[in-house]
Amino acid sequence: MVEVGTLQVNEVRSWLGLRLDEVARWREAKAGEYPDDERNRHSALALHGVAQYVRTIDQSKSHGLMRVTRIVEAAHQSGLDLLAPTFASAPLPGFESQRVTSRFGFDNLPGAPGVMAHEEFLSEFASAILRDLRERQFELEKDSPLAKLLRAEIAAATPADPSLALLTDVAELLRESDVAARRTRQHDRLAEVSRLVARVRDVGLVEAAENGSLQGGIAARTFPQTRMQLQIAIASYTAETSRELPAALELATGSTMIAAMKVVGGATDAFQELLLEAESA
Repeated sequence: MVEVGTLQVNEVRSWLGLRLDEVARWREAKAGEYPDDERNRHSALALHGVAQYVRTIDQSKSHGLMRVTRIVEAAHQSGLDLLAPTFASAPLPGFESQRVTSRFGFDNLPGAPGVMAHEEFLSEFASAILRDLRERQFELEKDSPLAKLLRAEIAAATPADPSLALLTDVAELLRESDVAARRTRQHDRLAEVSRLVARVRDVGLVEAAENGSLQGGIAARTFPQTRMQLQIAIASYTAETSRELPAALELATGSTMIAAMKVVGGATDAFQELLLEAESA
């Protein structure tokens, strides 16, 4: 077992607390968009609650916190620094950990979560991190701490019955196929957003007045409708991935996009954002 000390635990406390509060604020924003759906507000409260739990619980009393810390440390010792460049800015490791976090308290907790629910979340979150890291096994040395941990987790979950083992293999293949399909859908949606960013830019340049303005009464101007199409594509991407595209959204909805050169600059920012998003997908 990978040994960890107070320093490593506290780094994980800070990192995970920040990420949980970040997702909670996203849920709060969704609660503002959909005031009749109490699930977003309930999830935001639950996420803030588990963030506070992570920051304050005695490490000797939290199996979940220690498990997450050991996974993070095993990854660090194996050349995968999950807290890079700093714990304040390091994202969640991948799709599975993002999904588990974003769904906490949304549709699976009827009341206010307590210690048991917080520990169950941390256990599920730790397992989600391991599922994310399995996709990076090719980066690991065979005898690295993380490679050993991943093999031990797989072995512990392998049933003795050969028929059940076969079903487990089939389930893993299906999971991998599902992950690949989700990644393909994510790239397809990014490509659609990118196409519409270019469309907004091109329409803006064509329909701008001689002074570059996109204000005023041109009856045939399609620029506003093109921005709405971009907004719809961004909303669809966020709904499916729980990831935001602020630069692209600014191009679609920002009140400053009233001149051709401002639109060109906004499109450039959006393309840079989409490139980074595609590389991390």
